[in-house]
Amino acid sequence: MANEKFEWLENAWYGGIADDRHSGIAASFADGKGLEIRKNPKSLKLAFASDKQSGSVVTDLPLAFVTIKSTGDVIAFGDTGKIYRNATGAGTWVNVYTDSSSRKIMDAFEFNSFLYWCTPTHLHRIPIANIDASWVITTDVTEDYKAFTNDNTNSHPMTEHNNNLYIGDGNLLAELDSALVFTANKLTIFGDEEIRALTISGSSLNIYSRKSNLTNFGAQYLWDGISSAYNNRWLWRQMIHAAINNGGYDYVLAGKRPVIYYVVGGQRVKLKVIPGVSAAQSCVIHHNAIDMQEDLLCFGPAESGTNSVGRGVWTWGALLKEYPQVLNFDYPNSNDNATDTVGAVHESNGVLYHSWKQSTNYGIDYVNTAKYRATGQITSRVQRGQRITDQKHITDGYMGFEELDTGEAINVYLRSDKDDSFTTAEMTVTAAANPTTNELNQGAPFTVSDWNLLQYQVILTAGTSQLTSPELLEVGFQYEKVNDAK
Repeated sequence: MANEKFEWLENAWYGGIADDRHSGIAASFADGKGLEIRKNPKSLKLAFASDKQSGSVVTDLPLAFVTIKSTGDVIAFGDTGKIYRNATGAGTWVNVYTDSSSRKIMDAFEFNSFLYWCTPTHLHRIPIANIDASWVITTDVTEDYKAFTNDNTNSHPMTEHNNNLYIGDGNLLAELDSALVFTANKLTIFGDEEIRALTISGSSLNIYSRKSNLTNFGAQYLWDGISSAYNNRWLWRQMIHAAINNGGYDYVLAGKRPVIYYVVGGQRVKLKVIPGVSAAQSCVIHHNAIDMQEDLLCFGPAESGTNSVGRGVWTWGALLKEYPQVLNFDYPNSNDNATDTVGAVHESNGVLYHSWKQSTNYGIDYVNTAKYRATGQITSRVQRGQRITDQKHITDGYMGFEELDTGEAINVYLRSDKDDSFTTAEMTVTAAANPTTNELNQGAPFTVSDWNLLQYQVILTAGTSQLTSPELLEVGFQYEKVNDAK
């Protein structure tokens, strides 16, 4: 009598990156990068490409971006004092100014007709009306406009509240009011903490702090902007990296092994642990490597730490209420290097930018919606069958896909049990070999050995000039038991 056959079929990947290789919500996968999973929830396509837009112009790591509201200029601020301008967001970057002492610029903000930026010791500014292709000190730029007290070298987060500009400086919150009166110590938090992020919570200011990037400790303060002291303080047992407000609540990235939190007032909910950081490792994220686009949280690891987190822009959220909020690694850096430093993430007029550094190479990438990534991949969660102890054998494999355009390809790999890698493509379709079909059925033999645990990996390859993407609709396998569990 013929052995009973079983089927492993997957035809949706909208569940995003799973909690681990064995467990996750429906339609989730163990790992992936460079793929679009939300816009067409029942299929898999390549994400848009992250292209380097800055050429050879950018020669340090931008740690902050600002978009000028009246012109659409995108301004980037580097860690050796260089300032870059992308006029009207048209795509050409120019080094318009360099700090006279090459000081690190950590934060910037447009406020009351001026553009302000922070080095460790001072606040600087230029009138918005003077922003052009070349800025001149004294004539245009006022360096050392105001002096900080703590001279914090890690972050000076900035935000506007009640027509005042607030700036973090270690354990002090500085204020520049609408009359340009500067108070370096408007508010004081605990002395061994440094302010990492500022958000608006209703009529109050949320202040997030950490002790250092080596201590898994943070705190959250609520201040009404009027009282001489903060109104509330909530302790976090996580270092706080970055925070951003989105419609009445905050997203916060916190922890030695970073976690995405949802925060309202003093209440917080753990949403997702970022994968790729083991218990013995760490991942620190720059405080400006966070923004929102189309209601998706966008963030970029990493500032420091030993880990295997993908470098580029990750996203959290959903585009439609019918689907779950999930994590995806959409936009690897243009150089796709596993040890890049990501400095800042910024959304401007629908365009997503991020800055990166690799050794002495620097760049500003943008998500190019006219071009797909060259390749993208996912790795499935582990298939166990009915019982792990049953040894199993694959008899058939199949794929369903939209008809391929020139240059497109889909490859499916398998690995059994705890094999270290996916070595041989078990199923391949290309536009050249499969020009007018939308399915592939393949029988044995498969190179993967009999298995107790099984994973597949799909690699999509873009079409000519990366102008088109293959679209995978389903992948599946039939298998039978080789022996019954005892």
